[in-house]
Amino acid sequence: MPPAAEPVRYGLTTNIDTHNPVKANYHEFTGMLRDIRRARTWRGRAGYLFGPPGWHEPAAAPRPHRTPAPTAEATLPASASGPDGATNEAMPPDHENKEAVPV
Repeated sequence: MPPAAEPVRYGLTTNIDTHNPVKANYHEFTGMLRDIRRARTWRGRAGYLFGPPGWHEPAAAPRPHRTPAPTAEATLPASASGPDGATNEAMPPDHENKEAVPV
């Protein structure tokens, strides 16, 4: 028989800190139930239940930031004249009201 590349190891991977035989037998099942309860998707829940040992749900990809859709008011063009017939165009800075300022 050829020698094994890695020796076989038996035992627990984490310490359970108890001598209670019920907890010793079922601690891994409670960990599985905790993982299933925290899963984000049904696929993740099935993976924790039926997947191989050590299986974990893939990390969620960050969602792209979505800007809110513009409102109908923001997409409508401004009217050329207001209710009194005056235009909404801004006057250039050189046409300011110079009559109101005494010289």
